[in-house]
Amino acid sequence: MSVLLETTAGDIVIDLAYNEFQLEAYNFLKLCKCNYYKYQKIVKNGDEINFGDPIIGFKERNDQLVYETSINGLLDVSEETTLVPKLIKTTSKNSDNSTGETGLEKGSIAFKVIKQDGIDLIGSKVVLKLVSCLYPAKELAYFGNVPRQYWEVLDKFMQLDDKMEIRVKNILIIRDPFPDPEGFQQFDVPLPIGDVELPSELIEKHQAKSKMSLLKSEIENQELALEIIGDIPSSTIKPLKTVLFVCKLNAMTNAKDLAQIFSRFGQIISVEIVRDKDTGRSLGYGFIEFDSEGAVELAYSNMEGVIIDDKKIHVDFSQSVSKLASQWTCGKNK
Repeated sequence: MSVLLETTAGDIVIDLAYNEFQLEAYNFLKLCKCNYYKYQKIVKNGDEINFGDPIIGFKERNDQLVYETSINGLLDVSEETTLVPKLIKTTSKNSDNSTGETGLEKGSIAFKVIKQDGIDLIGSKVVLKLVSCLYPAKELAYFGNVPRQYWEVLDKFMQLDDKMEIRVKNILIIRDPFPDPEGFQQFDVPLPIGDVELPSELIEKHQAKSKMSLLKSEIENQELALEIIGDIPSSTIKPLKTVLFVCKLNAMTNAKDLAQIFSRFGQIISVEIVRDKDTGRSLGYGFIEFDSEGAVELAYSNMEGVIIDDKKIHVDFSQSVSKLASQWTCGKNK
């Protein structure tokens, strides 16, 4: 079970250890699915990145005026009700960690732990480690990791300035084994245009302009803010049931190869491999769109774990409204 976190600085694939840490995995998946993390600011702090506070860098967000909550605090919420943050207990395996320090591998993701009356609780604040390190055992509740084949993007994050503006663009849930709780809903998150921190050189340029050009400059700033966030699809778009997600691809595998291999299961509408916008290099995952749900199910049941170009691939049903992040270039039947 995996989650694809699309950010303005690169895409992060996260594998969830949901068999061992069910409460943490459930909480993270439902927070992702309800759009809690959407457009949130990602804060880089040395060798880690943090997100999960919907208020940081998001004054325009009026639907979730809390600094932290679990999914339980977001159930049965309406315009007439006041959102009350609620925390949940960690799994016993996380709570039983010994005192002192524990080793966290590069790519580990965990919730920040809050202690109340001797009980370890979690909400929504997440830490993702960019390097292997020791960490106080009682401060984090581990629940997943970034696979080694995707560590390149962690290295890219490590090189970024801590003050760089980074936002969550979208989250793709590859598979959610947990039923939605009663009262679950998806939030319509506004674009944080007024809250995006623009580059310092643009601000200086803006301040140097005369009053006559002030309005034009404001428009340019808003356009740049939209460009930072990216092109966002409508919230009314529904997931495509005819799309199959495929990952762990060999970097040499192209869309034409996949189209030929998967065509035996039905007519293919399109094949898209996600590529880095700067280098054009394959990021190791993509999407195959068939003409029918039956073809998708047939491909899913036959292609899991199949070796293509010396790599054992993983396939699953796509549960996202977005097949691709708009900033990536795609190989379509090429």
